Amino acid sequence: MKPPFFAALLLLSALSPASAQPDSFARAEALYAKGEYFQAHQLYAQVLNGVPAAERLQACVDREVAIAEAFLGGRAERPAWAGLSSKKDPELGVSIIESLISRFPQASGIDRAEWLVAERRFDEKRWKEASDLCDRVLADFAQSPYADQAEFTRAMSWRRYPRGLEYDTTPWEKALKLFNAYAANRPQGARLEEAKAEIAAIREDLAAKDLYIARFYIRTGKPKAVEIYLQAALRDYPETKAAAEARRLLDKDSAK
Repeated sequence: MKPPFFAALLLLSALSPASAQPDSFARAEALYAKGEYFQAHQLYAQVLNGVPAAERLQACVDREVAIAEAFLGGRAERPAWAGLSSKKDPELGVSIIESLISRFPQASGIDRAEWLVAERRFDEKRWKEASDLCDRVLADFAQSPYADQAEFTRAMSWRRYPRGLEYDTTPWEKALKLFNAYAANRPQGARLEEAKAEIAAIREDLAAKDLYIARFYIRTGKPKAVEIYLQAALRDYPETKAAAEARRLLDKDSAK
């Protein structure tokens, strides 16, 4: 006699949509092979809504991630409905992935799924969302092959915030901190040289901000404030071109 748990599991499986339509997976595979991704997605989702065996569940998750990627990349379209033409729908790809993450967080390939959504938001220039989604990849899958890319992209999301010398440079400071963390955490990182270049560029920009403010105070006749900001550029970013200019201005002032 089977234990009650297994008896209940068998009963649930017998009543599930997956059992009611035993050919759903085969039909989904045929549609997927023909590139009819939306219709295939509907059938894979039907199988996942049942109680598929572990191997079948993983196969469906793999296909759903691939279909989501096709929608995200514009290689799949929703079919025409009620006279409307078919259309690309990247957000359907996001929706598919978020459902998989919620329901099957331990399935193989979910790390890639999380990264695909983060990458999409970065490409859309939705910087804060991209950074938050990269945080999720790093929190959920610190050892994943996608963690390297997520950590670099998190820093770059802050770097890409539109800012100029006359605006708040907090995003640049955040980016500098994150790029430094990437370089420290990943001495063999795939994007290490790019991270080092960004660190140098951000330091130059931050020194230039101090110089910009110092020049403002030169124009408004506030020598104490001028010295504070010139000294800050020299102290915090001594290797930069802006620091060299700060030194020139200080020397010029002391020679008066």
